[in-house]
Formats: sequence, C-alpha cells, structure tokens
Amino acid sequence: MDDDRDQKRMQQIKGAQRRKGVAAESVAPTDVRDYKKPVYKKDSAANDKIKEVLRQDQKMQVLFGHLDEAGIMDIVNAFKERNAGQGEVLIQQGDEGDCLYIIDSGEVDIFVARPGPDGRLAKGDRGSKVVTFGERKLFGELALLYSAPRAATAVVASAKCRLWQLDRE
Repeated sequence: MDDDRDQKRMQQIKGAQRRKGVAAESVAPTDVRDYKKPVYKKDSAANDKIKEVLRQDQKMQVLFGHLDEAGIMDIVNAFKERNAGQGEVLIQQGDEGDCLYIIDSGEVDIFVARPGPDGRLAKGDRGSKVVTFGERKLFGELALLYSAPRAATAVVASAKCRLWQLDRE
C-alpha cells in the first residue's frame, strides 16, 4: 500500500510545474555603452538601512549576493525616496512590475484578489488583506525577478509612508 502511495506522489511531483527562473530582458549593446548609473542622494543612515535590508533578504541575495561593496553601493545609490499618503496604491495586482520598495517608515497593507471564473481579476477588487508590512520590509521584487504581473496590491496604511524605490532600469 505504501508503494502505491509513494508511486502516486512521485507522479504528482514529476507533473508539477516548476516556478520560472529569474528572468532578464535583452539589452542592446548601445544601451550598455550609454548607461549612466542612477545616483540619488541619501544620508548615511538611509544607505546603511537599505544595505542591511538587501543583505538580509533571501531574494535579493539571488540578485546582489555576488556583488562586492562597490557594487552594493551602486544598487543603494539607485534607490530613490518616495513619500506616499494613506490610501495611495503603490502596486496594483495584475500590472507589470517596474520597481520594488523598501519601507523606511510607515505601514503598507497587502491585498490579494482571486481571479473570477474567466481567469481575470474583477476591476477595482483589491481582494482580502493578507498582511501589513512595516519598517525595513522589502516588497514588489517578485514581478522584477520573474517578469510576471504583480501578484498583489500594496496600499499605504499609515497616515504617511516613506519608501525607497528601486526602478527596473
């Protein structure tokens, strides 16, 4: 009986779809040649906070774990400040992802909507709140890592929210 169960489980595992790997868009040689690193001024406390989050987040280790200190600073310098107010939608589920965020101060609610029978999300449906993120939380990276639509909606929950935003480019 155990052999039948094990056999069935092995078939399920073999038939399961694997998650797509980290994806990258093609880049023209002229884009590489003409690229200028973005640099947004921050104080040393902000730089340290961003570096700490990047080093502690497992998904960011996939992208940046191999970089030396100078490479990490290039990434930190590319984060720009974004201030948002309560109720502001930072990320809309289903949209194409073009940036990720680190919360410096404030809170962000994360909502996930279930697609209807047609496989589409109902317009304006945020779905159910699944979590509230606070200071030093990184979010929005999945759409960048996997070139997939946004998996959730992120809405500012606190009166004010200061974030650090890293754009795809």
